[in-house]
Amino acid sequence: MLQVGLKKIIIQGKNSSDIYCLADIEYVKSRGCYTNFHLVNGDKIVSSKPLAYYEKLLAEHGFIRIHHQYLVNLEHVKSLLNGLPFRIKLTSGQILPVTRYRKMEFYELFLH
Repeated sequence: MLQVGLKKIIIQGKNSSDIYCLADIEYVKSRGCYTNFHLVNGDKIVSSKPLAYYEKLLAEHGFIRIHHQYLVNLEHVKSLLNGLPFRIKLTSGQILPVTRYRKMEFYELFLH
């Protein structure tokens, strides 16, 4: 997979390689050996690369791993939901779990 500039990404799907703005990606979810990209418009794109690949690629572009299954675009985090398990709410209303190991790191990101 190639990265175009700093604001777009090429995601290789089953039938094509398409270009997406990083800002349009709300979160990324692992599905075994595949990765699902969830876009703000509700579309989902499947890639045959594992989540760990995208974690390294997107780490410096505002994405953080919050759980063994999820990377989230910090621009789309709307609320931090207390309780067990700790969760976040995204701008779409989607609620995702955050591991307890990432909870304090998450608070620190938004306090700076």
